[in-house]
Amino acid sequence: MVNKSEPKFGVEEIVARMQAGARRSRLSATHEYKTRRPTPSRSTNEGRLDLERIELQPVFQVHSDNHYQVNELLKYHDRAFIQNAYLAVLKRGPDATGFHQFIDALRSGRMNKIDVLARLRYSAEGRAKKVKVDGLLLPAGIRLLYRIPVIGYLLNLLVGIARLPNSVRQEQQFRAHVLAQQEIIAEHTNHLADTMQFFSRQMETLYAEMAELRSKHELRDDLLARLSAENELLQNELKTLQQHADAAFSSEQSARERGLDQLADAFRAEQTVWAASFERLTQAMIAEQAARESGLDAVGGALGQEQQAREQGFNNLSADLNERLVGITETQNARTGSLATQLRAEIQNLYQRLQEARVELVLQGERVARLLDGLRAGSSDPSQSAQVEIAAEAGHALDAFYLSLEDHFRGDRVEIKERLRVYLPWIERGGIGRDDRLLLDVGCGRGEWLELLQEQGVRAVGVDSNRALARQCRELNLEVVEADLISHLRGLPDASLGAITGFHIIEHLPIEALVKFLDETVRVLKPGGLVIFETPNPQNVLVGTCNFYFDPTHRNPLPSPIARFLVESRGFTNVEVLNLNPSDELPVAGDSDLVRRFNQYFYGPMDYAVVGTRPGTN
Repeated sequence: MVNKSEPKFGVEEIVARMQAGARRSRLSATHEYKTRRPTPSRSTNEGRLDLERIELQPVFQVHSDNHYQVNELLKYHDRAFIQNAYLAVLKRGPDATGFHQFIDALRSGRMNKIDVLARLRYSAEGRAKKVKVDGLLLPAGIRLLYRIPVIGYLLNLLVGIARLPNSVRQEQQFRAHVLAQQEIIAEHTNHLADTMQFFSRQMETLYAEMAELRSKHELRDDLLARLSAENELLQNELKTLQQHADAAFSSEQSARERGLDQLADAFRAEQTVWAASFERLTQAMIAEQAARESGLDAVGGALGQEQQAREQGFNNLSADLNERLVGITETQNARTGSLATQLRAEIQNLYQRLQEARVELVLQGERVARLLDGLRAGSSDPSQSAQVEIAAEAGHALDAFYLSLEDHFRGDRVEIKERLRVYLPWIERGGIGRDDRLLLDVGCGRGEWLELLQEQGVRAVGVDSNRALARQCRELNLEVVEADLISHLRGLPDASLGAITGFHIIEHLPIEALVKFLDETVRVLKPGGLVIFETPNPQNVLVGTCNFYFDPTHRNPLPSPIARFLVESRGFTNVEVLNLNPSDELPVAGDSDLVRRFNQYFYGPMDYAVVGTRPGTN
């Protein structure tokens, strides 16, 4: 039999020894800190706070060579550890979901720091970043062995016993660090209390000065009362002076009235003289009238000359009227031309509607022909075959109507192509449309994007379930397939496309179909393949409440955070949101915060696009 030796110390005695050693280390660390740590600097001016910044954990430094030692990250704790681990390993800040999961796991003890670093470093994103963390692989592998039943428990117990001295030392260091931080906080708190006492003494001084000012105010009130009494005396003197002035004015007024009477007498005498002069003037005027009658003959000759002058003026007036008539005629011709232009535009509109009606008749004829072909085929159940054909054709009943709707509300083709040029740099950088990196445009509509790509030498194919739109694209020599977009994607092999684009298509799909569409997109794209989806921006109030519903086939608006989340949730990376096409109308003038917010919500971007890349190397 094998004799089992009894352990020299029990678990309780080991824990007691660890606690005693921690207390001794804390006392020695406190004494050393008090003897070596300088007193926080204070300004020589009492009442001014001049404290050093408290740093509970050292500042993390990002290495440019992407090379770290595991202990450089393990010296941080709790939130700081999670944030610095993300910055070092993934080169970015933590997302909200990952941060809360890791911090809850750390605090609950389900994971330790090695587990968090291993999860980040050996994740898909961590492997892509290629950050080297020396000393992580071995402890991470040991932590994985812990998960093996029985063996993992025994291994965990053996490693825990082996690391017991190191754990005691780390606990002593941590307790000493915490005590030192508490000393720093106590120093800052005491200095703050001293400053508050200084402010209290300053307030007492201010109260004394206010009492002195109050006494001065009372003296001022007495002085004002004296000035008021003196002012009343001055007003009485002014009243006396006013009475003397009124008496003097009355006497002067009497003198003026006597002078006016004298002037009236003199005026009456002068009026008598004027009457005699008027009589003499009347006699002179009668003599002058006789002289004027004798000069009428001379005036007749002058009138003849004036008649000739008037005839000349009439001729000039006729010429002027002719010129005005010519101007009026030209104005009428211009108006007639404008009316003719409007009439031509209206005729063009009627012609467009006639063409749409012809397209609808052609489509109806095709539907009837297909139904007749199905009936002639002679299936086992002709009525059932006809019903299938009718159900299939019912999906195309509004194709021509939707074409007319696009032409009316979508806008001019040249303008749409100009807006779409913003995506060409992404196509060029990804080498899309060259070699075997074919581009597929789903819901291609009238084909503006396909036409622009064709002009740029980019090979692209469109797919649309609308028969009228597909026919119009083929008439423009564009390669378009008439099919349902999800069915078409399911028929393509894996990793066969370089890019998939869709402009104003995702807002037409219910959420289930949209997720299936994104899943199929991931499947058929090559590694490094590109996706571009443009949709109306409901954060613009006019778009979200009005313009979005110009298309009755729209289901519901998709805010940009939702679209970005959907794309990222299917595994796409480098996802960007592009805000596009701001309102053409002039915004409200002003630079206040309210005006800026109003202009943002009413005149901001009317569309946005989500751009992403399938993970992997090209």
